Amino acid sequence: MSAAVTAGVELYRVTATGAPVPAFPDRPDPDPVHWHLTGDQISELVRAGMAYPSLAPDPVAHTGSGTLDEARSRELVRRTAIGDGPGIALHKLTGTDDGGWWVTAPECVAALAAWPTTAPPGLPWTLPPFLARAAAEHGFQVWREL
Repeated sequence: MSAAVTAGVELYRVTATGAPVPAFPDRPDPDPVHWHLTGDQISELVRAGMAYPSLAPDPVAHTGSGTLDEARSRELVRRTAIGDGPGIALHKLTGTDDGGWWVTAPECVAALAAWPTTAPPGLPWTLPPFLARAAAEHGFQVWREL
């Protein structure tokens, strides 16, 4: 991905069931649940090797009972799928749908491993602590900025 991404996204740390948890519970922050990542910062993640270009996976084939729970389970499998690149699958940060992509703990670990010893220009110093907390638990979900 060579062109700069223009839209920003909101990142929400989540529990195993997808419920939001504070991003920085130890800080007196007016909105401790989510964290914002701009389009330029998303592009910088790719340049730093912390994310890689990817395509969203196709919907998971229907194989079950057709219940709402089964449909939700299939969609969860699609939204948490891990690609074959290093770091975070870029479609999860720039997808065309409204959001809900789940960046998994292993993706956070891989992105952190790529973080250089000196912060890349354009990436905030708060990104590694956010990723570390997400990596230690259940990752984070991404919602497109409106």
